[in-house]
Amino acid sequence: MSEFPKTLGRLGVKFVRGRHGTVTAESVIWLPVYLMMLALVFDGTALFVGHTDMWSIARHALRMVALGKLTPEQAEAWVEAAPQDGVVLVAEVASDGLFVTTEITRAFSNVTILGPLSGFGGEFYLTSRYRVEPTL
Repeated sequence: MSEFPKTLGRLGVKFVRGRHGTVTAESVIWLPVYLMMLALVFDGTALFVGHTDMWSIARHALRMVALGKLTPEQAEAWVEAAPQDGVVLVAEVASDGLFVTTEITRAFSNVTILGPLSGFGGEFYLTSRYRVEPTL
């Protein structure tokens, strides 16, 4: 019976002094930080892709108005109906005879995937201008 407390004491000292399991404990502590960084990378990438999509939509609409194939009102309707993934775009297209200008707005919450950046409640703004093509 006298050996049991000594053995328990030695095990306790080994447990306190031992370094086994510290990597696991540190991993558990740092895991939320790594996951948040990964979520920010995903959301940042989604923001850039969403902004690129907005440029493509604006470029196409401006080209059609500059060539005279669409009126500014038709271009606004086309821009707002262009996204297929449920994204809400707000567009304003104006033409002064020499230049065609479009302004497109899109909320962060419509772009982000995992949500850390959607808490800011910001919006993308895109303004683009095209020169009207001369007609014969």
